[in-house]
Amino acid sequence: MDDQIEWVSASELAAYAYCGRAYWLERVVRTEVTAPHEIRRSAGVDAHSAHGRRVTAARWLRRLAVVALAIVMISLAMLLVRGGR
Repeated sequence: MDDQIEWVSASELAAYAYCGRAYWLERVVRTEVTAPHEIRRSAGVDAHSAHGRRVTAARWLRRLAVVALAIVMISLAMLLVRGGR
């Protein structure tokens, strides 16, 4: 049994967190990066970025919807309380 400890750097963790498949292809399979691979990788990075922007926008829209719903519910409750007098 080999008692060597194989350390993982922070940049390797970040690479894996960003895209596990790319990490696996580069570090485990040791796939060579050729020009066509680089073009596909660049397209993948762009797709990941676009998806991230859509997710961020969706989160903000959801927050806005929750705030709007709360305002409507509070307004309705105030109308019902005032109407009962």
